[in-house]
Amino acid sequence: MIVLDKLEEIQEKLQDDQQLNKPFVINEEDYLLPEPNTSMVPPLPEQPQPNVSVAQSTPNVMQTGLTPVETALLSEEEKMIALKNRGLV
Repeated sequence: MIVLDKLEEIQEKLQDDQQLNKPFVINEEDYLLPEPNTSMVPPLPEQPQPNVSVAQSTPNVMQTGLTPVETALLSEEEKMIALKNRGLV
């Protein structure tokens, strides 16, 4: 109940010292809660380095000259444009 205790301290300070036509008497830094020093999430285990051959591999071009994604998503006109750009038509 640390938060409630801090709120009660602020309330008492305001009731005792604050006047409506005067600047605020609360210094907010006096009431900041301490930062927790432990995390509820455990650290990640040691991660392997990425495999360079996987990261730089070229897409698998099928016998048609298009990748499986291109074959699935492109219209016939777009497929022809892609093949022309690659010099395969």
